[in-house]
Amino acid sequence: MENFQNPTFIKWIIFGKINYFWRIPWVENGSIAHFFEKIRNPMHIILVIVGWSGIIVSIIKRKKVQLISLIILYYFFLHQVFLAIPRYAFPIMPFIILMSSFTIKEVVEGGKAIWSKYYIKATQS
Repeated sequence: MENFQNPTFIKWIIFGKINYFWRIPWVENGSIAHFFEKIRNPMHIILVIVGWSGIIVSIIKRKKVQLISLIILYYFFLHQVFLAIPRYAFPIMPFIILMSSFTIKEVVEGGKAIWSKYYIKATQS
């Protein structure tokens, strides 16, 4: 019980486990895995950040992909309680990639709406 009074332990539980879970992609050792390492790690971080923004947007806007978001959240919080190691993030990555594509779609549609709204007003004036 004294661990919960230690600020370092609390910081690890809240932020450290999340960072450790999503920080790097889990890959088996092999020549191909290490060949793409310089682009693999940054691409993984981008996918995770964009995917989590899609999760937030889908829950706030109540989109049809909200069920996928809830599956990701359930899986994520379940592993935060027990073992937060990168290997256990691997099965949920296809869903994160789906949410990343959802985010890109929402940004493109929002950009089109803004563009058409202001472009049509500018051309009609």
